[in-house]
Amino acid sequence: MADSKRQQIVTAVIARLETILTANGYETDAGTNVFEWRDAPLAETELPAVVVRDTDDAAELTAGETNHEFTIELDIFAIGTATLDAAEVSRKVVADVVKAMGVDFTFGGLTHNMIHLGESAIVDQESRKLLAITVEFALYYTTAHFDPYN
Repeated sequence: MADSKRQQIVTAVIARLETILTANGYETDAGTNVFEWRDAPLAETELPAVVVRDTDDAAELTAGETNHEFTIELDIFAIGTATLDAAEVSRKVVADVVKAMGVDFTFGGLTHNMIHLGESAIVDQESRKLLAITVEFALYYTTAHFDPYN
């Protein structure tokens, strides 16, 4: 069965994020731990990690098509290392994520634009070793009226 355009975009975002490897010129290997809507706790061995969540999808009907403003939230989890604290690791992962997402704003023609909406952070106050940052992007795509597959 065919995937909806929304699912195709999420799949493309995950594939793009999986390219975040030092071997590909990035600062981290966060691409080895990319998850979609992960609900299980992450193990320290899985950090840094990126959890992809597709949230809002605002639709506007126009003549002959539906325009979508689709929000992707990328939750980045990082832990300090022997040489870098969690904040430094997380900033490197955020930079890698922004760089990777900007490689092709259309994700192979699935979207027609993308905007980086910004970031917000949550820190484990007790140890300050674990940091979570949410990076948000708005992706814009079009479908036929009442046809999420086209």
